[in-house]
Amino acid sequence: MPPRKLMAPLLFAAAVLLAVAAAFGAKYYVAHKAQQEAERRVRTAPLVVAAVDLPAGLELSAGRLAVAQWPVEARPPGHFGAVKPLLGRVLQQPVVKGEPLLAGKLSPEGAAAGLAAAIKPGWRAVTISADEVVGVAGYLKVGDRVDVIATVKGLDQGKEAVARLALQDLEVLAVSHQAEQDGKKPPKLKGQVLTLLARPADAERLALAAGEGKILLALRNRQDRQPALTRGARLGAMVAPPPAPAAKAEKCAAPRPSPPAPTVELIKGVTRARQELKP
Repeated sequence: MPPRKLMAPLLFAAAVLLAVAAAFGAKYYVAHKAQQEAERRVRTAPLVVAAVDLPAGLELSAGRLAVAQWPVEARPPGHFGAVKPLLGRVLQQPVVKGEPLLAGKLSPEGAAAGLAAAIKPGWRAVTISADEVVGVAGYLKVGDRVDVIATVKGLDQGKEAVARLALQDLEVLAVSHQAEQDGKKPPKLKGQVLTLLARPADAERLALAAGEGKILLALRNRQDRQPALTRGARLGAMVAPPPAPAAKAEKCAAPRPSPPAPTVELIKGVTRARQELKP
């Protein structure tokens, strides 16, 4: 057993060693936790998004674009990490605020700004005049999708009116308002001029429907791209009288005939006779 004079230094040295071990342990624990937290943190990278809502046919400038930190694993194909490659490019599709700018939404390099830049190859822009009824009460906006209902009269000998879905799922490319002046009063909105994006064959059908009859636009959900299968509506079928109700069956059934009374056959020699048995 060591002398008492040596006990105090030994205890002090042991306390120092324990304190150093505790300090290193705490430091390691904190560093390990920080490393785990960093591993959990999502890695991000710069990605160019729209700073404001941008319509189709617009030439991009620095003030209309912003750079956001985007998760690396969630970056969509065709994204841009810097603003400079986008300067001067023209949008082919509308982009909302905060949406990433993608190569698929841009016109080819060198394309001029304007409505023509927003027309996809193989498509045509068709303009129609629409009042508040035809134009869905003025609620149509660029990027909406509509169906065209055509109403035509005189297709048969009875000159019956027929309504049919002539075109479906057309994109609204541009919307402008018509106004009428009435002296010194402020201009009053009269209707809309709508530009729809259509295939050449659909553009012909739209022109025929607007020229030979009346058209009505039906607004549809932008996510609903499925065609509707209908037979159309005919005026004669709508106003035809309902079919006559079937004759009601009689409440009381006809009485059943009474079963025949039981009989017996009597044979006396060569004579036969039948006799009913009465109760």
